[in-house]
Amino acid sequence: MTQAQLSPLPIRPRPAAGESVSSYVRRLAIANHLRPSYLHGYLAGPPSYLHGIKPERLAAVSGRTVAVLDRTLTGLARQPRRQPSRSVTRDADKPGLFAAIRRDGQDGHSIRALAARHQVHRRTIRQALADPAPPPRRQMPLRRHALDRLHEPIAAMLALAPTGPRPAARRYTDEDIQRSHAARRAKDAAIRGDAGNGMSGRAIERKHHVGRRTIVKALASADPPERKKIHREPTALDGLHWHIDAMIAANPQITIAAIWERLAYEHGTAVAYPTLRTYVASGRGQGQTGRDQLR
Repeated sequence: MTQAQLSPLPIRPRPAAGESVSSYVRRLAIANHLRPSYLHGYLAGPPSYLHGIKPERLAAVSGRTVAVLDRTLTGLARQPRRQPSRSVTRDADKPGLFAAIRRDGQDGHSIRALAARHQVHRRTIRQALADPAPPPRRQMPLRRHALDRLHEPIAAMLALAPTGPRPAARRYTDEDIQRSHAARRAKDAAIRGDAGNGMSGRAIERKHHVGRRTIVKALASADPPERKKIHREPTALDGLHWHIDAMIAANPQITIAAIWERLAYEHGTAVAYPTLRTYVASGRGQGQTGRDQLR
């Protein structure tokens, strides 16, 4: 169904100035007794029903123009206008162009008027008035690329490079972690030994290339503290972890699309589908509450 075939909804509330698109779509759906998630997918249109709302479809069902919605609502993604391509005079058209310019020049038109009439530069007008035959197109010299002088070294490097699949990213094994902890304990023991021999804090810093905080920790305990684990959550899901985990706990077989629709209908949020899919598929939303996730 095209935009011209879309029928406006029976009840069409007026959009408020500065209102977001998701808020207006929600008010439009509630006024017509529709689920906001259903109306959002309907306005997104095929083939991607979970992506952004198309302004043309929203204008058709709301009874407004795209210009009014674009001026009133915020976050309305419009398709960029295609800029007209610059017209280029072809070599085959230049003889006729020069003849027309010379003919109009005999009528007493100025060079500026001729340039505006034929939509060419004044240099072209002077060329046409000076000679009826167009000058040949000037050949531009070939530009040298910055990698021209490096082709042979690059080819030699590629020839010496090992063939085969690219190795996977390095993962620290248990042996690497234990080796790092042993080195940390040995350095802490050396720091305590130097401090026991009366060495000052600045001298210990220069000798072991560590900071004052590391020296304080080494003197306070023989075992180095565990490294803090940084856990980052998508900001778009702030305040929604409990609801998502509750949906999964109530129905482990629930689909991501159903969770997305319930969040849009019950909480009025337009979470990006890939963000929600990543959160659910990574296993962080199963068997663990949002409060535990943030600890």
